[in-house]
Amino acid sequence: MQRIAASLALAFSTTVFGQAPTPESDKVLSAAARQLAGMTFDSKASVTIRGRISTLVWPERSSGMIVVEASDGVGQYAFSTAGVPAMAKQGFTRFAVHPGEEVIVTGVLAASNAKIGPGLTAARADLITKSDGSRVFDRSRLLQ
Repeated sequence: MQRIAASLALAFSTTVFGQAPTPESDKVLSAAARQLAGMTFDSKASVTIRGRISTLVWPERSSGMIVVEASDGVGQYAFSTAGVPAMAKQGFTRFAVHPGEEVIVTGVLAASNAKIGPGLTAARADLITKSDGSRVFDRSRLLQ
């Protein structure tokens, strides 16, 4: 677990500073997304964060992950989304949003306010909206 956290910190810093992703950073980020997807979330601990996307992860056969830095300086949040095919059906692809773009994410925190990687608050995204008001992800539509 500590090895993943240390590697994750390096991978996030690589992604945030705009350097080219490496196969190692892709593996670490995909593992983090799978770990996040396997967490338990507290339906009574709702959260809404307005901020800028720092990282997007699209792992195979697992839920995606979006890392958002809160505009109010409260910190960074790692939000679990859904599997790539389910997100694509909603138009949420790697071309729909990009690092640096402002979004509003509504969801719930991980149980016991768990953290992932280098101190990121773990959460599940239920709704992701771009600053222009367009929805790019809505968990309630996954059941339809």
